[in-house]
Amino acid sequence: MSTQESCLTSILMGIILKMTKNLTLYLDLDGVLADFPTSFFKITGKSSLETESYQAAKSQLIGTDFFAIIEKFPYVDYLIKRVVELFGEYRILSAPLIEDMDNSRKHKLIWIANNLPIMPTEVVLTKDKANYATHSSILVDDHSYNTKSFTAAGGIGVDFVGGRDNVADLLHTLKEIKKEKK
Repeated sequence: MSTQESCLTSILMGIILKMTKNLTLYLDLDGVLADFPTSFFKITGKSSLETESYQAAKSQLIGTDFFAIIEKFPYVDYLIKRVVELFGEYRILSAPLIEDMDNSRKHKLIWIANNLPIMPTEVVLTKDKANYATHSSILVDDHSYNTKSFTAAGGIGVDFVGGRDNVADLLHTLKEIKKEKK
């Protein structure tokens, strides 16, 4: 192997090693950072956990600024600051309302701009969260079907239901994942 080939191989190995050490953290918006269930109930009078009621009631959200005015969970600033300390950055991976894609995307971006103490490096608004799964990506989501499909696609899914689950436990889990991936 020539010196040039050896140098190139060394550079490529360094890039591959760096890629495996850098984890990409995605946080879901609704239900993890934004208190979707409480805000949904206040507007519709229905629980977002009741599938039939939710399907009927979500039509009330179409064309509104609902996703811009959802209440923020009280722990969000603390969580974001700790996540940035741990990972250096974070990203948002959130699903828009299918029946009102453009409008819900617009209002989710407004919510992010108005509510997060440190802006994410990327905002991805898609129903297909598993498309963003890699061996070095983590998704924190309140819906287990999202974390399961993310894990099945090669990523790491972490279940966390805002307002119910403990933020300290979530941060501990993320630290452990980071330690394992080193």
